[in-house]
Amino acid sequence: MYDPISQDPPHNPDFPAHMSDFEMRYQEDTLNGVIYHPAGEGLHPLILLLHGIPGHERNLDFAQILRRAGYAVCVFHYRGSWGSGGEYRFANVLDDVKAVIDYFRQSDISEKYQIDADNIITIGHSLGGWASLMTASVGYVDRAGSLSGANVGLWGKQLLDSPDFVRPMFTAFIESTLAPLHGASAEDIILETEANHEKWDLMQQVDALKEKKLLVLGAKRDEVVSVFDHHMPFVKALKDVDASDLTSPLIASDHSYSSNRIEVAKILLDWLR
Repeated sequence: MYDPISQDPPHNPDFPAHMSDFEMRYQEDTLNGVIYHPAGEGLHPLILLLHGIPGHERNLDFAQILRRAGYAVCVFHYRGSWGSGGEYRFANVLDDVKAVIDYFRQSDISEKYQIDADNIITIGHSLGGWASLMTASVGYVDRAGSLSGANVGLWGKQLLDSPDFVRPMFTAFIESTLAPLHGASAEDIILETEANHEKWDLMQQVDALKEKKLLVLGAKRDEVVSVFDHHMPFVKALKDVDASDLTSPLIASDHSYSSNRIEVAKILLDWLR
């Protein structure tokens, strides 16, 4: 049986696997990234693979595996990150994900990139996990995955209640990574997170998410997003409302799954199947 984790697919000379640049104009700014196209004729389901803060870990090994499994995969950079224009803000992250989905759902674009516009999936890591679930909560996608996902609304509440605990983390995320992020200071991000802590709280989205097909993966040794604060309460809340299609494993790993890449890849493929 063919294994996309460890085997290359048969070569298709007529419709080979390939890569293309992704560039999209949005609100007078340009978002950049890359699309991994699988081999084969016809339309392919699309996965938006969403990175975290600032995006050093982009999970491109998963992108290659998912392409070998027959999915087109788009890895793009939010406004204000890694050369994309505009300002980096959490609100912009949410808007950018929806804008990219709208872009690929245009008939001329989906035809150009051989995308099945009715089969778009979001999978995100860390902040990207939050963005993936928030995008599903407003009805943009029916399938959403979160890997070590943060609950940004919880961060906002913690900033208000225990600023000395959370502010240094934001400073480290934003101000010590000035090369890939631009347009906003740590204080800007803190203020928007505090102001939106209720709206951006995943615990407030469980009713909107309970009918979605969800993957919520947590890491027991997560040193960035505590599973006790972020993963476990959210999973419990989903189970309490009888979420109809929830996969919520908790594995022994760190925030970036440094020693568990194959294990996570298998979880992703099993969930997608």
